[in-house]
Amino acid sequence: MPDTPTTQAVLDAAAQLGQLLAAHPAYAAFSDVMARLEKDTDAQRVLTDLRRHQQATAEKERAGQPIEVSDKHKLRDLQAAAAGNALLREMQTVEMDYVDLMRQVDAKITPK
Repeated sequence: MPDTPTTQAVLDAAAQLGQLLAAHPAYAAFSDVMARLEKDTDAQRVLTDLRRHQQATAEKERAGQPIEVSDKHKLRDLQAAAAGNALLREMQTVEMDYVDLMRQVDAKITPK
């Protein structure tokens, strides 16, 4: 039977994985977009409004309440505003790339 790894060996491997992830282009792109988003108050507002409205709509659905036409129109308008913002479009793309990387990492480290 192979030697059981120590806690320190696991932590050292995790630190190395963290360094590899931090150097990966998907992380660099995600980090860059997030830093630019912090400085763009218009993009932040659009994203916050969209997420709040999506959450409110989902809560209504869970509660069995009807989704009003005005709610649907507002959601459509907020989605259009987000799609019209170049930084938010870029964020969506790099976020998907980063999440895909993290899924792949998770699949490799998850015991089977």
